Amino acid sequence: MFVTVGNNKYHVNIVGDGEPIVMLHGFTGTMATWNDMLLHLSYQGQLILIDLPGHGDTQATDVTTMYDVCHDLKLILEQLGHQQVSLLGYSMGGRTSFLMAYYFPDFVERLILVGASPGLPEEQRIERQKQDEQLATMIEREGMEAFVSYWETIPLFDTQRRMPLSKQEQIRNERLAQSPQGLALSLRTMGTGKQPSLWSFLQHMTIPVTLVVGEEDDKFISLNEQMLESLPNAELKKISQTGHAVHLESPEIFGKIVSEVLIKPFSN
Repeated sequence: MFVTVGNNKYHVNIVGDGEPIVMLHGFTGTMATWNDMLLHLSYQGQLILIDLPGHGDTQATDVTTMYDVCHDLKLILEQLGHQQVSLLGYSMGGRTSFLMAYYFPDFVERLILVGASPGLPEEQRIERQKQDEQLATMIEREGMEAFVSYWETIPLFDTQRRMPLSKQEQIRNERLAQSPQGLALSLRTMGTGKQPSLWSFLQHMTIPVTLVVGEEDDKFISLNEQMLESLPNAELKKISQTGHAVHLESPEIFGKIVSEVLIKPFSN
């Protein structure tokens, strides 16, 4: 189905009834990125899957900041009859989930964050904006085939080469199906450099937060351990023999973790 917010039209899939959990994918992904994990999810509530701006079948060009995206998501969920939701976000979707809790704290009941960051210091953020703009320009100039061939080789995804070739091909096809204009829009609107730093906000975030990271994702292990020290009501789950994309590399284990959190949430 599609849900319209202003001039934007979001692709949304709803499965089941009950307490809602919203699932937000990462950069170059779509709602289909969760398919393998969903096979191992034991949860009787409602699943809400959304293609974020610039991705999949969503047509949302009238956004310029991450606040715009978060505000649109809130309006979508209110149209669906929800006044409070849990959020599951991977990478870019994790950044978005973080900011939803920051901008609309009463709207978010619980966070499950996979390979997510609360943002960069200001100097690093400005430099990252430049890098994101360079990448956006490259995508627009050279097209999807060249970009995907480059994107597959970045060190963050090294561990994905251990996955079956059929799975690697599936991920590649999902990336290739995106539009250059869409991914460029995403980098300029929702890239790491566009995310406000939330480090000082963490100590005030009292909702339950589950941090999930692959044990071979060194950068994000360090980030998640730092977040764990600042968050007053958080737990950290490390998954062995897994890199950045936990939901793709270890869908069965990740599905069980998500099920346990949603069925029997922890509380410090």
